[in-house]
Amino acid sequence: MLTTEPFKTPAYLMWFDDHPKHSLAQKVAEAAQRYLERFGVTPNTALVHPLDRPPSVADIPQAVRVTATVGRHTLWVGVES
Repeated sequence: MLTTEPFKTPAYLMWFDDHPKHSLAQKVAEAAQRYLERFGVTPNTALVHPLDRPPSVADIPQAVRVTATVGRHTLWVGVES
């Protein structure tokens, strides 16, 4: 069945990167680019595990929030209002 409802952007895209030489800024940038390619919207938030958050996140344009429900080396990028 076809629907006439507009496509709704999903809240988050999960991104896994356990490469030790990739900074969090690089991981978020790659995940944000993939989110943009897939959904046509730039994400404004990144959720990360507490142990994966560096002391400074000044170089990351997205808001970075820490939550224990996100696994290690995994981040979730998405759009929050």
